[in-house]
Amino acid sequence: MIQIVYQLQRFDCILFYEQLGIFKLLISVSDQKETIEFCRKYIAPLKEYDSRHNSTLIETMQAIVSCGWNVKAASEQLFVHYNSAKYRFQKICEILEMDLHDATLHTEIELALKIYMIRNENI
Repeated sequence: MIQIVYQLQRFDCILFYEQLGIFKLLISVSDQKETIEFCRKYIAPLKEYDSRHNSTLIETMQAIVSCGWNVKAASEQLFVHYNSAKYRFQKICEILEMDLHDATLHTEIELALKIYMIRNENI
C-alpha cells in the first residue's frame, strides 16, 4: 500500500484506502497471470528498450499519461525540449507498433502503467 502512495506522490496529506480509487481494484488482480500478461504487452518492450539503450521511455510515457496525453506539458514536467519529448513519443509508438494518438488505447496504456507501479516495476 505504501508503494502506491509513493507512486501517486501524495506526501502532503493522509490517504485512506477508500481514496485509492482504481488502485483498490488493480491491487486485487495485480498478481493474476492475465493482468501480468496485459501489463507486459505495453511495458516489456519499453523496459527492454530502456535497458538496452539506457533511455527513459517508460518515464516519458508516465509523464505523458500524467499530463493528460499532452506531450508539450510532459516535456515541461520532464525538463526536456518539446522536440525531444515528441521524438520519444514517436519512438514509443514505433516500439509498441501502435498509434497512441488513438484515444481508444489510452485507457489500456494507463492501466498497464498503474499495474506496473503496483507491481513495483516487476513484470
